[in-house]
Amino acid sequence: MPASADSQSNGSFHDRRLTERMADPEFRAKFERATGEINAIDAI
Repeated sequence: MPASADSQSNGSFHDRRLTERMADPEFRAKFERATGEINAIDAI
């Protein structure tokens, strides 16, 4: 299914929102910990 203009703009919003949230040290720590846990599980 091809991506619509709406889904592409939502991706851009997600990227901007994540960038804003990563400025919060508490959010960044939780995000990085969760990402590490997911990557470890995916590696199994």
